[in-house]
Amino acid sequence: MLIVKYIGTLGNNLWQYAVGRTIAENYKLKFICNSIPGFPNTEKPIEGKINITPYKPMSGHKINFENIENSRNYMEGYFQRYEYIKNNKNQIKLWFESNVKSPINLEQDDLLLTIRRGWNGYPVENCPPNTLYSNIIEESKPKRIILCTDTFEDPYFDFLKKFSTEIVKASYSPLEQFALIKSAKKIAISPSTYSWWASFLSDADTVYYPMFKHFIPDENHTNTVVDDEQRFKLIYP
Repeated sequence: MLIVKYIGTLGNNLWQYAVGRTIAENYKLKFICNSIPGFPNTEKPIEGKINITPYKPMSGHKINFENIENSRNYMEGYFQRYEYIKNNKNQIKLWFESNVKSPINLEQDDLLLTIRRGWNGYPVENCPPNTLYSNIIEESKPKRIILCTDTFEDPYFDFLKKFSTEIVKASYSPLEQFALIKSAKKIAISPSTYSWWASFLSDADTVYYPMFKHFIPDENHTNTVVDDEQRFKLIYP
């Protein structure tokens, strides 16, 4: 069996659910995990093998698969490594179909910026310099810029004032912003699990992925680079 205890917020929980359920289904283990609000397909019970051996704790980002099929696996970590889910991504996109609709109808030439700032104690130094996004705007020449963030009045966004492009502040709930990001055709993300999942689940033609902080692959930590989809365009500060 495999048990998941959530830690963190929405983006973290999507990683934990996706990795945990993928492993459980691959090894035909019973999957015990709370559903995620806004994603009704996560309510489905996943039956499988139940082991009565002692718990096998799992934490951090990397997983020890040794004897996993015969253990009572207890996941309490982040597990943000793309290689754990890349072969199952079509199924995962079905698991994470949402019942929340986008509050705005976006056009092909809109650029959606999803940039996390200081909410929930997030260290702002994990956000790339705003020159990175300025360069993306200059390159893509969007008709509108749709801004999704947790802190709209942050001085960080003053760089947008130099553009004559219309700026739309998407002041909606986190799930509505998530649905809005998913609906975009052109997305620039920041190093956050929320941004990552919304763009990954989208049908966007282009996703600008900043190679910055924990978005840079680390053999012993995170690896969230989507290396099998050309739409993910790696951007360096």
